[in-house]
Amino acid sequence: MLATSRRPLRISGEIAWPVPPLALPPPQARTAREAGAFPAVGLFEDRAARVRPDFELTDRNAEDVSAICLALDGLPLAIELAAARADVLTPAAIRARLQNRFDLLVEGGRDLALRQQTLRAAIDWSFALLDDRQRRFFERLGVFAGSFDLDAAVAVAGHELPDPLGLLAALVRQSMAVVVGDDRYRLLDTLSAYANELLDQSGEAPDTRRRHADFYRARAEVAEAQVRGPEQGPWLASLRADIANFRAALDWAFATGDGPTAARLAGALAWFWTLSGMLDEAIQYHERALATPGLSQLVRARVLWGFGLLVASLGQLERARAAGAESVVLAREGGDDQAIGLALNTLAVAQWALGDPEAAASHDEALRRFRAAGDLWGEAVCSVLRARTALDAGEPDARSMTGSALAAARACGDRHVVGIALEQAARADLFLGDIDAAAAAAREALAAQESIGYTEGVVAALHLLGESHGAAGRFADARGLHLRALELAARIGHAAATCEALEDLARIAAAEAAHGQVIRLLAVARRERGRRNLPLRVPDQRSLEAIERDARDALGSPLAVQQRSDVETVGLDDLIAELLGSGR
Repeated sequence: MLATSRRPLRISGEIAWPVPPLALPPPQARTAREAGAFPAVGLFEDRAARVRPDFELTDRNAEDVSAICLALDGLPLAIELAAARADVLTPAAIRARLQNRFDLLVEGGRDLALRQQTLRAAIDWSFALLDDRQRRFFERLGVFAGSFDLDAAVAVAGHELPDPLGLLAALVRQSMAVVVGDDRYRLLDTLSAYANELLDQSGEAPDTRRRHADFYRARAEVAEAQVRGPEQGPWLASLRADIANFRAALDWAFATGDGPTAARLAGALAWFWTLSGMLDEAIQYHERALATPGLSQLVRARVLWGFGLLVASLGQLERARAAGAESVVLAREGGDDQAIGLALNTLAVAQWALGDPEAAASHDEALRRFRAAGDLWGEAVCSVLRARTALDAGEPDARSMTGSALAAARACGDRHVVGIALEQAARADLFLGDIDAAAAAAREALAAQESIGYTEGVVAALHLLGESHGAAGRFADARGLHLRALELAARIGHAAATCEALEDLARIAAAEAAHGQVIRLLAVARRERGRRNLPLRVPDQRSLEAIERDARDALGSPLAVQQRSDVETVGLDDLIAELLGSGR
């Protein structure tokens, strides 16, 4: 006997065969060809044509139809009800009204059972099959954004309810929740909207959302230390899986005026956001946190620490220096050695990028503070960055400092810090002319940064690996590496790395006697550095000035004047698009 049901019949010999929603197009589907091959879109197209015979899927409406199907989770009834509106609404208009989906999707056939005539009725029927405890648990699950794990479900939705694991299992078996990975679950978007309506009506919403925010704030604070150690990879994966819930917790805390919770959560996520390349989003949350009155000294110092590193990555160096300086003052007032070390590290990063010689002194004190606090990670990262400053300044013991820093990085187990230490080793090897050793260190640095998805570190490693290939005369390989670095730097908005990639490409162009390209690349990079106040280190400035002077001499004065005139009209984005499109 074949039976269809929202839940197993639970009779002897039964074999349950879950029927998934219709296959959905990817979120980036933009054309009829990209979207039309997926059953969910095909169902919408078929049902829309029944109420509007001239309807067809086109490149103009494919993105909207895809978005409708995605928002409705590929549920056939929901898609049919949405398509029934195509007689009076365009797909764009239907899509815009899906926030009120239960009022919109009400046009089922009158010959159908009542539970199939509207989307709300269909879910009402399923909800009625739950017992009281299952209903309360389901309603509370509506606070989750995206997926969640069992610990989160128990803490947030299972509060004061017996056997929350059994409740979750019951919802999965009755198709009211779905399994989306190893020990992760979610409500389909339509069911989540329904659950949230019920939660608001129940009066439990404030307490449930408070538990949700507290749970994810506590999770972020535990994870903050873990993403700086040997278990970095799994913890980063866990945080990335929960990013939608972190956003929801932050937005709720800000909306309800709970600045301390929002600030603690934002501060705890700063390093995760940095490693994940989510710079713009992170800065926005940090700015909102810093605008919150009444924060304790150490909480504000922690937010400023993260904020300074984030804006420094985007080339906003004066903002980074100011944030670091204020963080130092607050951390000193709080008397916390670790907080002082973090603040001094942020200040030193900005000072180094601005060419301020005080960077070395800031890192030296940060090292002392981290040692006093017993913070191996802080000691490792400051040792690495102090070695970088020593290499820049040509200090006599820079090479030995680099070796010690690499040992400290390996001891702390943070692959990101290991990657930065290897970058300094590659720089030292390049300076000594040991190209093979430099390339080997750069390749290991690249692998370390790629293993954790740290885009900024990948860019830095690509720069050094490209330099190594260029020094060995492998110009085509070097160009490919610098182009990849340019693409990644532009993608995350890292202004300094973008300029550096253009300058690297100019060096390759000079080696290949492409004199016009040298002038063009350096002029755009110089203009961008000036616009953003991104200084060049003195040795780099001298070497770039030399190759530009040689390029102008080779072109001759009239041509050089024309070339300079041409670059004045070239925008950074246009140049990047041209370089990435041509491979040169």
